[in-house]
Amino acid sequence: MSTTVVVTPPELPPLRLPRALAHLTGHLLTPADADAVLTLRRTVLSTMPAALRVADPVRAFAPEVEQAWVAKHLGPRASTLALFDGQTLIAFACLLLADAQDPEDPGHLLKLSDPDWQRGAHMAACMVNEDYRGLHLQTKLLNWRRSLAESHHRTLLMGMTACGNTYSRRNMMGCGLGIQWVGEWRPDSWWHILTMDLKPGAWVPDDTRHEWVEVSNLARQRELTADGYVGVAETALYSMERRKESRLQFVHRIPLSPQGNLPGQVTDQSFAGLPQERLPPPGGPGTARVGGTVTSFAGPPQERLHPLGGPGGARVGGTDFSTERVE
Repeated sequence: MSTTVVVTPPELPPLRLPRALAHLTGHLLTPADADAVLTLRRTVLSTMPAALRVADPVRAFAPEVEQAWVAKHLGPRASTLALFDGQTLIAFACLLLADAQDPEDPGHLLKLSDPDWQRGAHMAACMVNEDYRGLHLQTKLLNWRRSLAESHHRTLLMGMTACGNTYSRRNMMGCGLGIQWVGEWRPDSWWHILTMDLKPGAWVPDDTRHEWVEVSNLARQRELTADGYVGVAETALYSMERRKESRLQFVHRIPLSPQGNLPGQVTDQSFAGLPQERLPPPGGPGTARVGGTVTSFAGPPQERLHPLGGPGGARVGGTDFSTERVE
């Protein structure tokens, strides 16, 4: 396997933004933008609890650590989109092509096969200035990176978030990623790795084997993911006697053969026993692909993307920004 993965971006996919953010501009970052990116990174990390940081908090701002971070996230195998309000960088998000030579690539923890390394992509760092949070920017940037990965023919998407980072986890799951690994990234810092397999028919859910687990029960989550389960949903329970409690639903995966059949199947058959649901077409409003399975979900108001250069849209730095909301 080659030791270098070089990004040669095709035509960039559009980024959808609501009208309230139509004044933002954006472009792909280069090493020349390092100072601005590191300034935002320092600002975000300084307000973040140590357990939620992927980097060791003691060394996060050390010059050699920052230089290594820039080399990876602004380097040849990265596409990092930045959003600006005037001259101020307010958000950025990075897509890294998977590389087995990178010891920090989450593909190692997922034990990817050689073919999966070739089709993998990591939705890496995403940071938003505190004054711009709550505007669904992380969700917009997740969907943009998914489209970019698909344009590179990368169909296995990976993302990491600290187990205590509720908002990031919910944003990723709302965009269709499912929890596939749970463990300690470093001592006393537990993380989820979430994945989304865009290859059709990767697996189907076994509706006879599923379990709801408290968000705080990380040991049980680790046992389930090690046993072939994936976390696909989150809910909150309300009680008069206790605080709100969030739980995650894990479902067992039935892998399909390359022909799309269940193990042992020789001909195409309907999956007896699996509940039949009427869902919108894959990728349509209200759907998300979780581990190869199209799942319905309640999402934010849908937005209509105009053709390039059409009404309500503008091409900025190679990226088309749509500004029309459809409630």
